[in-house]
Amino acid sequence: MKLMRYLTVTTIFAYAIIVGGPANGAVDFAECKVAFVKSQAPKYTNHAKQIISLCKGDKIKFAVSFNKKRRTADFVAYRLTPKMATSTPAIKRKNNWFSPDSKIFNSEKKSFQATRASYRHSGFDRGHLIKAEDMKLDAKAYKSTFLFSSIVPQFPKFNRLGWRKAEQLPRTKIKNGVFDEVWIIAGVTGTHSHSKSMGKSIGIGITVPSCFYRVLIGKKRGNYSVIALLMPNDNKIDNSIIVSDYIVGMDYLEKIIDIDLLPDYNSFDYDAGNWGLEETKELNNSAPACD
Repeated sequence: MKLMRYLTVTTIFAYAIIVGGPANGAVDFAECKVAFVKSQAPKYTNHAKQIISLCKGDKIKFAVSFNKKRRTADFVAYRLTPKMATSTPAIKRKNNWFSPDSKIFNSEKKSFQATRASYRHSGFDRGHLIKAEDMKLDAKAYKSTFLFSSIVPQFPKFNRLGWRKAEQLPRTKIKNGVFDEVWIIAGVTGTHSHSKSMGKSIGIGITVPSCFYRVLIGKKRGNYSVIALLMPNDNKIDNSIIVSDYIVGMDYLEKIIDIDLLPDYNSFDYDAGNWGLEETKELNNSAPACD
């Protein structure tokens, strides 16, 4: 069954604004267009002035759209190739790589982001929106995945089991030859009730998301196939989950997050069967509450 979309092509979207960026508010991802399918970055429908756009990495690039109000990224995006999915260079991760991103301090040198102290005794993992393993061919990109610009609070089981299972899906499909490459957009939405406890002691006010999403755009011989996953940030979400249970329609997801994730959607096929998955629920009525 195709995933139906209800957003109109003629809808006009407000772009995110980068600090010191162009007056028209356009998202400036010029250095990492490869991170987006057909080089087209997502477009915001509101809260544009809260956004800082970042490009990370060296040989491999990934994009981060950081929300100053949430104190975390809204979404990250990158392209996964067969070489990235199959190579395993020996880079040993270090705890001290978790650190604030120097690109998102304001003019008074005040931070809009977490520190390691923010997570101490919080009960949350420092969750990667960018799967660090996917960046191991580029040491700079790999280390950048540990910056708090793209780290988000996740419940431990969700981070280490449920989210990890969803992260493995594009790698597996590339390894099995289902797709030649996959573009990934991973982001957050909603405000979890535990947000009031995150960073409270140091006054940062980090938003704990109630839900995480992943949009996967696989390419095979010039054809594009998309699925969207929406998962609750919940300690009950472990590796026993069935990934297809979390498939949602693109229209539903985009209305929740107020972002047009795939501006050129007319050229994509929305069929979970191409991913070896079946939609097991009514797409637009079964998603978790993400308020």
